[in-house]
Formats: sequence, structure tokens, C-alpha cells
Amino acid sequence: MYDVSGSNTCGSATQNIVVTVNTPPTATASNAVLIQGESAQLNASGGTIYFWYPDNGLSCSSCSNPNITITQDQFYSVIVTDGNGCSDTAEVFVKVVEETNTVYIPNSISPNNDGLNDEFKVTGKNINNVQTIIYGRLGDVIFESNDMNAGWDGTYKEKNMSPLVFIYIIRVTFNDGEVKKYKGTITLVK
Repeated sequence: MYDVSGSNTCGSATQNIVVTVNTPPTATASNAVLIQGESAQLNASGGTIYFWYPDNGLSCSSCSNPNITITQDQFYSVIVTDGNGCSDTAEVFVKVVEETNTVYIPNSISPNNDGLNDEFKVTGKNINNVQTIIYGRLGDVIFESNDMNAGWDGTYKEKNMSPLVFIYIIRVTFNDGEVKKYKGTITLVK
């Protein structure tokens, strides 16, 4: 608080003045990795008003968490402004990576029609074709398919199998021509 005094030929006066110093915001933003051809989300915090630049590839340049779709690496800056008009700037780097060949093979299924893990099915990225063979404990073929959308539902000859461990051999062909073979076990639980 300050006392301000003034005087002139008519007299003098003193008044108290309060000066408030607001703490400026601290802008924070996270770097991101973006798989080529997909989108990601940038995240900023610290204020009430946001301005991202450059705005290429952004779904919104004035929101805190815009979606981004770009094809090459890019630096972005965000100006974060608080309710008092004070601002701070943060910078982020978005790395664009090529989509990789990935495979997910479950290790158990529970075919009870609850919509969760009801079938054994190979999923992943850049998959062109899947060949699946599942063997029973005596070496007999329980399930065989060359359809990447087909999954095993825990049955053999239209009858439910007992909870056991089965062996699978899977051959995956990716979009780029790469072929990988996988061997392992799948547990059937009820």
C-alpha cells in the first residue's frame, strides 16, 4: 500500500493506493509422437486463453488441447494467457514416425458371451493376412483359418471345449510383404 500526497494552491490531500502484482501464468505443454497418417492431441495448461502457432495441422489454434494431423516433424508454440491478461509461452515438438508392423496375440480367452475376450483373434497394424492353426493336447487341429477376421470361439465341431491350454501357430503377412511366424499357447477359461 502506498500513500500518495498532492497539493496545490487550494490545499493538499493524501490517499492510500493499493498496488496488486499478479503472479504470471506458467505455460506448460507436452511434446508428442504422431504415427504418420493418424492424429494425436497436444496438451497445454496454465491459463484461460490459448493461442497455438503455427496453426497448420491443428484442429483449433485457440483451445488448450487441439488435435493435430501432420506429415512431418514440427515445432509449435503456445501462448497461455490468464484472467489478468498476463501471458507465458511454451514450445512443443511433434515427432512424426512411420507406422510399424505390430501384432497382438491374446494369451487367454473366456468365451462366455459377455463381449470381452470371447474369441482368440490376432490384431495389429499393417496386417494383410493371418493364417491361424490351433492344436489340442493330442496334436489334433482344433481350429484353422486363413481369414484375418475369423477368430476361434473355444469350440470344436460345434461343441464347447473344456478349459485347457492349447497351442497355436500363426503366420502373419504384413502390407509391406514382411512375413512373421508366431508359436505359443492360449488358455481357454470359463
